[in-house]
Amino acid sequence: MPTLLRRLIPLVVLSAIAVGAWTAAGAASADDPVLDPVAYDEQLSTPMFSARRVPQTLQRPIADDAITVLADDLRAKLIAETPEGTTWCFAVDLDGRRLVSENSTVGFIPASNMKILTTYAALELLGAETTFRTTVQTASPIVDGVLDGDLHLVGAGDPFLSTAAFREEFADRPPRAFTPLEELADAVVAAGLTRIEGAVLGDDTVFDDLRLVPDWPERFQNLSQTGPLGGLTVDNGVVAWPQGQFSYRATLADDPAAHAAATFDDLLEARGVVIVGRAASAPTPPDATELAGIESATVLEMVTHVNSHSDNAGAEALLKQLGRVESGEGSTAAGASAVVSALVERAGVDVTGLVVADGSGLHEGNRVPCRLFVDLLATEPFEGLLAQSMAIGGERGTLLDRFLAPSAGNGTVYAKTGTLNPAVGLSGWVATDADPTVSARFAYLLNGELIGITDGVRTLPDDFVASLTSYPDAPDLADLAPLAPTPTG
Repeated sequence: MPTLLRRLIPLVVLSAIAVGAWTAAGAASADDPVLDPVAYDEQLSTPMFSARRVPQTLQRPIADDAITVLADDLRAKLIAETPEGTTWCFAVDLDGRRLVSENSTVGFIPASNMKILTTYAALELLGAETTFRTTVQTASPIVDGVLDGDLHLVGAGDPFLSTAAFREEFADRPPRAFTPLEELADAVVAAGLTRIEGAVLGDDTVFDDLRLVPDWPERFQNLSQTGPLGGLTVDNGVVAWPQGQFSYRATLADDPAAHAAATFDDLLEARGVVIVGRAASAPTPPDATELAGIESATVLEMVTHVNSHSDNAGAEALLKQLGRVESGEGSTAAGASAVVSALVERAGVDVTGLVVADGSGLHEGNRVPCRLFVDLLATEPFEGLLAQSMAIGGERGTLLDRFLAPSAGNGTVYAKTGTLNPAVGLSGWVATDADPTVSARFAYLLNGELIGITDGVRTLPDDFVASLTSYPDAPDLADLAPLAPTPTG
């Protein structure tokens, strides 16, 4: 809407009110009794029919114009500083009003911004307090501490089963949702098991057996992006890494369930359990019963881990959990369908232009319009679970080293980052200075050939996003409100 028209609206409304009042006065009966005038000690400084009586109508156009100017500045910056051939979209929503919409209906590669959709669906369809129980089962009785058969480690799709050495690599950057496998080993020993005549066997049949999402480049496993996917993984399926230098460039498990079984075998033996057979992977017999178990972190804790630290393996596990719960099939494809359903049926957003190829955003076939991100974020309160699961500017996760200054989004930007060779993105919430409960929702995506992970490209929208904290950048409502009455004397 043109600026001049927005500013004329309050005056038109007030004029209409005045005309109505005049008409009503003219229609009054001439026979009505005449009342004696009342003497007042004060008189109005601001007329009854003044725009000052509704100061928001004066402030809002000024504030919105400031956002428009900032958006124009960002557009000029993108034109000047991004590689040739790049395209971008960005959108900003405040109180249900779309303040900025630049190329926002076109589907873009979202990179890890895709995790916003996956985790939204997980919270909605799985439930924030849901956990997944990894169990140890036996099909033979334990007699005098001896199991005459195999011990089955049965996965439930918990992507964060881990050993102490693995957890130590990430101890300096919480929050994490790790499930200590040592506690499950302790529970087995506490149940009285001292010897296994068979072997420890890992069962990951809760999910399908695809270790990579179809069409993912193999480099994603070799470049610290993700380990092998599975319903039973320990330490993200990483067999070994240089101490203090965790990297997926270390050895990965070809069979993550067998690796999990072998790791559990070692933990049991370290606790004095004698194991005759060699660890492997195999389905669990239908007549097996639980000996011990351990609950995963809650879905909310997993979502916070995934969004704060952009954990790809965790996002893919949540996607397969969605497929398993919604359709009985723990696969990427089934999970993708569940995400779309959640967006349509729970959030009520328009999914035109959406393509869901995975849960993490690693797949370059994903497509999401900026409009869809902002529409979804606008349905979620800033104080809500999804917003509070994000990285926080200058404080947590992938934004720990961005938005550092108190005046530049520190502690007020809650967002999901995203970076691939052909895409960068940043989408989330910004709490405003005027009222922390009022937040702008924004989405920014930039696509192009081999953009690369450079700070210059990655942080292009940061100044614009930080500036949203100052909304409304306009005169205070107190300065626009009716003036105090003046004495009549």
